[in-house]
Parts: sequence; structure tokens; C-alpha cells
Amino acid sequence: PGRRSPGRRHPGRVRAALTVTRSSARRARPDLVQRALLGAFASANLGYAIWIVSTRAHSTMLDTLNPDRVARIGVGPDSRKYLAAATRPVWSLDFLAPHDGGPFPYAALLKLVDGNIRAAVIAQTLIGVACWITLAFAVAGRVTDRALARVAFGAVLLFALHPSIVVFQSFIGTESLSLSLLALVFALAIQAAVETATARSTARSTARSTAALVVALVAFGLTRDANAMMLAVLAIPLAAFALVRHRRRLAAVAAVALATFVVSFVLSAHAERSTNPIIENIAFRALGDERFTADLVAAGMPIDESVRRLEDRETYFLLGGAPGIRTNPEYADFVAWVESDGARAYVTMLLGDPAYVVTEPWSQTRNLVSPQVGLGAFAGGAPPDVLGFAAGFVYPHSLVALALWIAAAVAGAAFAIRRAPRLRHAPPWWILGVVGMLGIVHLYLVWHGDALEVDRHSVTLAAQIRLTVLAASLWAVDAGLDARRTARATIATDAP
Repeated sequence: PGRRSPGRRHPGRVRAALTVTRSSARRARPDLVQRALLGAFASANLGYAIWIVSTRAHSTMLDTLNPDRVARIGVGPDSRKYLAAATRPVWSLDFLAPHDGGPFPYAALLKLVDGNIRAAVIAQTLIGVACWITLAFAVAGRVTDRALARVAFGAVLLFALHPSIVVFQSFIGTESLSLSLLALVFALAIQAAVETATARSTARSTARSTAALVVALVAFGLTRDANAMMLAVLAIPLAAFALVRHRRRLAAVAAVALATFVVSFVLSAHAERSTNPIIENIAFRALGDERFTADLVAAGMPIDESVRRLEDRETYFLLGGAPGIRTNPEYADFVAWVESDGARAYVTMLLGDPAYVVTEPWSQTRNLVSPQVGLGAFAGGAPPDVLGFAAGFVYPHSLVALALWIAAAVAGAAFAIRRAPRLRHAPPWWILGVVGMLGIVHLYLVWHGDALEVDRHSVTLAAQIRLTVLAASLWAVDAGLDARRTARATIATDAP
């Protein structure tokens, strides 16, 4: 007595949560159409993986670039580092943070398959299938219109079949795992947000959803250093919101996100993973600008004619890139400085020119948002063209098409929220906003993190942006259809 119910305090929030809960309940099990889509999606992925591991591409160029290539599987310099780390004891630093090696989760996957790269391709394909199906259910489950829910379900699965995603299932590297975990985090975030805000949810189901999200976040953050940095940024607004609204579970998620970043940072520092990117950034971005060069020299960087020659790409690659420079006696003093003070000096240099930090990445928007990943260049086995054509409807590669799609999605979402103000309280829409803002953060991290292979490092970023726009478009259309149904029902009720 004397206390107001949650529904009376926040009626819009409760109605929005109940709406998505009812739509989820109606589609707790896949119908016939969804089962057919699931079968086609799984068959396409596994068929591609089996083709990759069981056939060999006859290409003199590929054999020369990659003499260790097995079948059509892509194996590069980083792949060999993961394979080497997978042979070491799990609890040793040689496994968790090998010198100049990558993050350990992918090495753990290789260890589970005993270093068999054919089995690794199948394993990461199965992981991808499971994660993208989970996201398809999450996105479609927030749609109230039955026909549109089927469209949403198929759209997400078609999105996951785009060659920019599928091709990395044939490559021994972190890209496929990062993309799969991005889909899983997105799906579990939607589910956890709805569970937390729904009055009918039990404490056990809410705790289970939150725990699953936390595990996925940790795995996602530890897979790539840029992912961990995104979690550090995410932890700030989460912690502030949790403090203001007294949300203990949200505070726990923020704490885990921050802890994941700290662990990733410590392991990266021990492995000296920043040395190669710093050398590349100095060579291709700092040496070409006298101001930046002067800042680095003032910070102690040794400079002579040999160091200045690194600005020339041909010279740089003739030296063997950053790995070759690190073992070249001519650059011993320069490398020693990079290893001891390079990262600090480079960050200080960037902080001295905030305009450059903010504006320069946008000069390479095409590489960042629509990366040219060279389909098939790694593995000699690009996915069929028909996949690229079909998936292009939900994964537009053109920068102009993407910009128009983003504008239409934003306008549609704004119109939907105006027609149905209760959507402001719908948790899935907040998830979209967070993922979209983290996409901007991700863009800056990718560009400033490494001057080389910007396209390959942008693959997860490109998918992140498009997933946000795809979900926003589908939910905006559903909100419009729901508003029209409500209006018609009101007219029918008021009619004499």
C-alpha cells in the first residue's frame, strides 16, 4: 500500500517491453519458413568450408606467396604465430602472450583442434553458424509482424553470407572469430536488455541472460585488441548509467568490460604487440610530416638517412616490413627506442594535434567502412558471386548506398519513435544506439592503430555498422506497421 507499481511509474517502458516479450513468445520455436532458411544457411556455410578444406587451388602466384598453404586455406605470417602458440602450455605466458604474437583466444581454438588447420576452418565455420543464427532469432524476435519477422530472420542470415564475412572462415586468423562473437554479443545484448526491462522475467532468467552476455563480451574483447578498447569505452557510460539508476547487474557488466580491457592491455604489453604497428605508423604517417617527425625526435627518436628512407613503401617492404626492420642491425637504435618509448611518444604526438586525430580517419572512409578485403586472395577460394549479389541487398558495399541506407534508417527510426513514443523506452533501441556509437569509436581505433592493412582490420567495423543499420531498418518498418494496425483498431473500436 502506498507504493506505485512499475507499470504506473513507467507505463511506456513496460508496454514496450511486454510488446517485444509477446513477439518473442510467439516465435520461441522456428516455423517452417525459418527452418528452411536455417537449413539453407547452414548448408551454404558448411558447403563452402568443405570445399575449402578438401580442394586445392592451382595458382603459381598463391603458391609462391604462401608455400605452406594447405588446400585453399589461407595461412599468413600471423597464422603461423597462432599455430606456434597453440603448441605451448595453456597457462604459460608463451601461450597467453607470446612475444610479437596475437591474442590467445584464437590460439586456444587451434589448440582444441590440435593444430589441424582443416579442422580449424570447420570449427570456426560452425561457431559462425551458431552465432549468426542466434542473432537472427534475436533481431526477428523483436519484430511483432509475423511476415516481417520472417523477412528479418532471413535478412540477418543473408547478411552473414556476404563474401566479406564468409571468406574469412577459410583463413587462419582472428577475423572469423571476431565477426562471429560480434554477432553473438549483439544478440545476447538484445536478449539481456529485454529480460532486464520486462516485468514478467524471473530473476533467474535475467541473471542467466546477463551471465551469457558477460561471457560473450569477455571472449569478444580478448579476441582482438581493438575489441578490448571498445569495451573500455563502453564501460564508461554503462558505469555512469548504473550509478544513476542503481542497476547492479549493469554495473557488473561495466566492471567486467573494464577488467577485460585491463587483461588485454597487460597481455598485449607483455607480448609487445604494439611495436610493429608503431613502426608502421611512424614510417607511413609521421615521417611524411615534419611536425610529427620533430615531435618524435624531441621525444628521443633516433633519426638518420636510413630511418627517413622508411617513408618510401618500396624500401620499407624490401627491408621485410616491421619484422625485418626489427632484426636489421642498421635499425637497432631505432627499434630499441620504439620498444621502450615509441608507443608513449606516438600517443603524445597525436594528442598534440587533436584536429588530425579527429578528421584524418575520414579521409579514408572507403577503406574503413567498405574495406577491400581481396576476396579469395588469402585462400584462393572466393565464395560464389551469387552470394555477393544476393547479400549485397542487406550488406551494401558501395559507400554511397550505405550512406543513403543510414539516412533512411535514421529517418525511419525517428518517424517510428514519433508515431510511437513508447519506443523510447524499448531496450533494443538503446542497444542499437550503443552499438552505433561504438562503431564510431571502432573506426578511430582501427585507423590510428595500424597504418598497414587498414582494410583487413576494418572487417569487423564494417559488419558492426551495417548490422546496426539493418536492425534499425527492420524495427522501424515494424514500428510503422504496428502503428498502422493500432490506428485501424482504434478506428474500428470507435466506429458506431
